[in-house]
Parts: sequence; structure tokens; C-alpha cells
Amino acid sequence: MLIECLVQRVGPTPLFLDKVRYLFMPQPFDLHGKPVASGEPTTSVCEISKPEHLNFMLGYPNTFREYKQNQAPPEGTRERSIDLSGYAITKFQEAGKEGYIVEKKTKPPLFAGLDGAWKDKKNGLFPYPTEYEAWTWLRDEIAAQADDLVHERPEEPTDPLACTTCGKVCASATGLIAHAKSHKVE
Repeated sequence: MLIECLVQRVGPTPLFLDKVRYLFMPQPFDLHGKPVASGEPTTSVCEISKPEHLNFMLGYPNTFREYKQNQAPPEGTRERSIDLSGYAITKFQEAGKEGYIVEKKTKPPLFAGLDGAWKDKKNGLFPYPTEYEAWTWLRDEIAAQADDLVHERPEEPTDPLACTTCGKVCASATGLIAHAKSHKVE
């Protein structure tokens, strides 16, 4: 079955699932049948035949869907692409733990695993089981940081990772969102 990756990028989109490498190739035409200009982001398509991989991908309807020519993007799909430059998803293997971690290419570099917190060392990290799960966390983390910057008030200089209800400073934007949901709204 042809599956469309709805994340708009320039060039191919590689994805590893259970040691199988899928290469989603960019669509040459937009939704109106016009050629996509060189360097312009577009969705991509790949043939997926393993039923468990199909089920996994189709479980993320705002990221993957069955490909149909000239189909409009689903409701809730992000229009803007998120700049993930300066980050990498890397294979991780340590003390029987195997998977993928996120690396922020700063000096010194920072690393994140399943707990969603940035750390300065790789040791002790619990990796994401798949590259896609690591990428999804990174995408959501960057989007949350971008949304925080848009809604931040310049007259209130506060830590952007501090909870507005109790003041707790969280390690990441995703952690802050999870913490904020723990407060009961009356």
C-alpha cells in the first residue's frame, strides 16, 4: 500500500521500523497538480507492505495516511514545517538498552531519551524504541518551544519552562506541558 508522510520536507524522508529502512520520496506535484519548485517542502510517499508497519503508521493519522492522488491534507495537520536543524536522532546501545536518542548539537551537546529531559551525558538514558518515536518527541518538543515563544509576554521576564500555576521549572517543553496537565482546572 502506498503511504503518504504528511510531514513536509525538502528531499526524501527516511524511516526505520524494526530494522527495515523505508525511504519516503517527495511528491513532484502539489495538490493542484502543479510541479513543486526545487527546494520547496512537500509531502512524500513510500510503498509499505508489512501489515504491522502499516498499522503502526496509520495509527498516526496526522502524520501518515493511505496515499490518494490530489488528496487534501487532513484537518489538524501542521501547515508550517518545523526547523529541526541542529538536532539528530542517533542509534543508541548501552548495557542492554537499544534504541534511538535525540541529540541537540550545541556546545556541549545535549541528549534526550524516553523521559523527555535534556541531559549533558548519554549514560543512563533510556532510548526510544523506534527512530519514529524519537523524531515525534523532537517534533513536538520544538513545536511546543515555538508556541511558547509566540505566546510569551515581553513584560513578564520568566523562565519559559516554569509552570505558571506553581512555578516549578521543568526540564523540557514537553515536560512542562505534561506537568501543566497535572493541575486540576476548576
